[in-house]
Amino acid sequence: MYSQTTGELLGFADVFTRRDITACENCQRRREGGNVVYDAIHFSSSLAGKILAGGKWESLKIPAQYERLKGDITAVLTRAGGERLAHAVGVNPPVGQDTDPMDADKIPKLTLHTASACYPDGHMGGPFSFYDWQGHGEVFGELQWLKG
Repeated sequence: MYSQTTGELLGFADVFTRRDITACENCQRRREGGNVVYDAIHFSSSLAGKILAGGKWESLKIPAQYERLKGDITAVLTRAGGERLAHAVGVNPPVGQDTDPMDADKIPKLTLHTASACYPDGHMGGPFSFYDWQGHGEVFGELQWLKG
């Protein structure tokens, strides 16, 4: 995932899987069973601040700031070798842009959550934990995934 405002990489998730058609019986059973992969991409509050800076977003109520963050994120799905499979674009892609939609059963569901962090032992620099997770809806709720 990338920030359109800063051009910075927000983060990525790796999913190890095999193609739809495979001789691997274990892969076929997992797919038939509706196997789902969950992951989290963490990006810092300082990066969120860069995205919100300069647009008077800091004066908006918190829900509007989350909508601004979600509107700034763009995503690309690739194979291990870097082959681009799909990308998230606006509902009305630019004229001349390929509009071949991705198969609905392969579209990833990406949601934005925020959390606070604390050092349980009070030792700054040590391991920390996230708490008070808050959901803010789907990132690409108004976008569609296109092949390529």
